[in-house]
Amino acid sequence: MNPGSNPAVNQPEEVEEDLSITDSLKAILTIQKNTALQFQAAQKQAKEQRRIDAEQRRLDAEQRKAEADRFAKQRKIDREWIKALEKAALTGGIKQEVAPTPHPGRVDLPKFRTSDGPQFNGPLQNAKIFLTWIQAVTIFFDTKAVTHADDKRLILGSLISDTNLTAFYRVESPKFAGKSWEEFRDRLFEFCLPEDWRADLCRSIVRLEMSGSESFLQYSSRARTLQSLVNFEKDVFDDLDLAEFVVLGLPHVLQSKVRDFQLLLQKPFKYGAFENRINGFYINLPRNRQPSYRSVATGANATPLGSNRLEPNLYLWKMHAYLDSVG
Repeated sequence: MNPGSNPAVNQPEEVEEDLSITDSLKAILTIQKNTALQFQAAQKQAKEQRRIDAEQRRLDAEQRKAEADRFAKQRKIDREWIKALEKAALTGGIKQEVAPTPHPGRVDLPKFRTSDGPQFNGPLQNAKIFLTWIQAVTIFFDTKAVTHADDKRLILGSLISDTNLTAFYRVESPKFAGKSWEEFRDRLFEFCLPEDWRADLCRSIVRLEMSGSESFLQYSSRARTLQSLVNFEKDVFDDLDLAEFVVLGLPHVLQSKVRDFQLLLQKPFKYGAFENRINGFYINLPRNRQPSYRSVATGANATPLGSNRLEPNLYLWKMHAYLDSVG
């Protein structure tokens, strides 16, 4: 043994070197494990998105098939009817009569086709379904140039498939002969909608939140649909009011973009421009989306977004103000 060496002194250095190598190996294994977990999570998310997309494609295909079957069935009925008419004409079975001309502003109800009109299948007391149907009926009447109140009332009966509403229509419709369309429609509203239907829709807007499975444009379209229903013949939510509640339901990173670019402070405010800007930000987001501010900004330590239009307390006040204004 070398008299100048001291084993008691060299041994801790070797132990320290061994521990350092062990720690390094543990760190490498931890990194590898975390990387594998992240990769598995990304694969799971991608698989779920593919499942959602496939389900949507399946639903779209079923809808297209149903529409094609309906069209083919109607074409078959039309062909059979034409053949029957031709046969009757050849055998002299059709009496040549001049059909009466409808009065000006009226439609020929026996010849009027409602097969392509919007059908109401229920349920009652559902504001979104009923108002969407009423809006579609309005467009249908405009497209078919139906302007007379009695024509609208009578045609509407063939657009109802719900048994409860059919029973109501059978009793109430004759009472409105010669009256305005608005009077009859108001009576429908009384029967088909809850008393506070507008307040219920306002609450849906106030509680808007973008889900993890929808794009920003889908979320914005959902908000615009609710706005059109709430504003049925009465302006309650303007575009800026809607945009403020849309922002509350966005992921935090998008809310920060709204604040940084002062999108709610643009004058004059244009919802289309607001929507396009946010959609541009959304497209560039990482796939692991952050939760909305509505979900994370709870409690006394929640961090506001910095703009006075995005203060949580201000929004809480606006929510109650809107709900109070509509009862």
